[in-house]
Amino acid sequence: MKLIPGWYAAWDSKEFKQNKITSGERFGIPLVGWRTKAGGISILKDLCPHRSAKLSLGILKDDELACPFHGFRFDIEGKCTLIPEIKRGSDKVCTEHFLTQEKHGFIWIFYGPKEQASQTQIPWFTELDQRFTHSQMIETWDTHFTRSVENQLDYAHLPYVHRTTIGKFADPNKTPVMELTDERIRWGFDPNNRTNGYIEFLFPNVWVNRLGDKFSITLAFVPVNETTTRLYLRTYRRFAKLPIIGHLVGWALNLSNRFILNQDHDVVMSQKPINALQAPNEILVGSDAAIRHFRKQTEKLGV
Repeated sequence: MKLIPGWYAAWDSKEFKQNKITSGERFGIPLVGWRTKAGGISILKDLCPHRSAKLSLGILKDDELACPFHGFRFDIEGKCTLIPEIKRGSDKVCTEHFLTQEKHGFIWIFYGPKEQASQTQIPWFTELDQRFTHSQMIETWDTHFTRSVENQLDYAHLPYVHRTTIGKFADPNKTPVMELTDERIRWGFDPNNRTNGYIEFLFPNVWVNRLGDKFSITLAFVPVNETTTRLYLRTYRRFAKLPIIGHLVGWALNLSNRFILNQDHDVVMSQKPINALQAPNEILVGSDAAIRHFRKQTEKLGV
């Protein structure tokens, strides 16, 4: 996939458990991973270099993944530590290893040239610290990463797609103040308010709608492949933290968010081509400044 190099939120941390193999496609690449005994995360390409079997069908042995086909074993960096018939490993047999970090309740994977990883920060919203708790819902959309992101950069659709919910009081003629840089896309309708009431997208794949000091909605757009995007939608709050009350509030917020997100679904699914970078004939207007910038950055930096 053509994507901007960087650290991508790829899985929720809770999806990785010790002594359990987790697998799934990301960036159009089949991946397999596990949480090590020390609590770290290992993610490899889900492909045995011997006979191309899926490693995710194998078993874990002492923090190593054994292929289900012939028992070849691979360590947390994808190096082969054992070929059973010769009773040793081989430097010539390895599967691709992906750089990972675990922060903010996500498993992050670096996509792009590995030498750039140490020069690149994990993107996040500094105000969402330990004072907040969150509820989460996960959706899978059958469309390209670009269409999923652009939908949340588009303020002009609110009065129409969301006319019965969040778009009730939106003014399609009102123009927000925008900040468009290599790191972020940010817009809000009050130029004097830099702390509340704004939308921000941090490249490469996280977004926030900051509704106040105690309440924000975030989205992680996870590129699965050219036709699929996984959405991790979280509501962060500094209230209703007690377990039973918090669970009920989280359930209600997830229900509301799912309804609002599903208002977008059919419209976004109708957009063709599903990869926005393959739609050069679309006529963008003034309200599409954020979308125009997103496409320009992806075309310029994408690998």
